[in-house]
Amino acid sequence: MSELKHRYLIAYDIPDDARRARFAAYLQSFAVRIQYSVFVADLRPGRFVRLRSGMERLIDAAADSVLLCHLGPAAARGNDALQWIGRDRPTPPSGSLIV
Repeated sequence: MSELKHRYLIAYDIPDDARRARFAAYLQSFAVRIQYSVFVADLRPGRFVRLRSGMERLIDAAADSVLLCHLGPAAARGNDALQWIGRDRPTPPSGSLIV
């Protein structure tokens, strides 16, 4: 059995336009954008390690800030961990996805 996916909320503050664009493009290959600088990702542990490693290479640690919030197992959380005021945004479906 493969390891369970966990849900992460990722937010960033990157003042440099070019670096921010590269960072967002990289992050979109792992996660779903729900706000301009906020993403949600459902990842297995190994994929999370790869994502984090790539993010660390892309940022300037002296100028940029990235917040990683572990929300727990994706299947157990569903979308109840995210609440909206105003227009909501699409988030990854919880549990198994069959294509």
